[in-house]
Amino acid sequence: MAIHKINKKVIPDKSTSIQDVVAITNSSTGLSSDEAGSRLQKFGSNSMPDTSTHPIRSALGKFWAPVPWMLEAVILIEFGLHEYIQGLVILVLLISNAVLGFFQESRLKQH
Repeated sequence: MAIHKINKKVIPDKSTSIQDVVAITNSSTGLSSDEAGSRLQKFGSNSMPDTSTHPIRSALGKFWAPVPWMLEAVILIEFGLHEYIQGLVILVLLISNAVLGFFQESRLKQH
């Protein structure tokens, strides 16, 4: 059993058996209300900050990268050369790629 004490905290090693961890943490009875309150005051709540972004910002972010910048420049050049069909085809491909990426990312966040 390899148990280390760091900053007065008992930290079990990967090689520590489950029985030893249970004995250390006293998980069979759980924490008392006083101990839970003490830990809440000392360490704060056990929560993660919300890091989600607004959907519009996420969608517009699909156009903010080197490859979309290059395609946007090509679209402007095509329109400048009066090659409207080629510019529109590239624009449609750029938008469809952004839409597809946005929906795939939103589905991933739901699961």
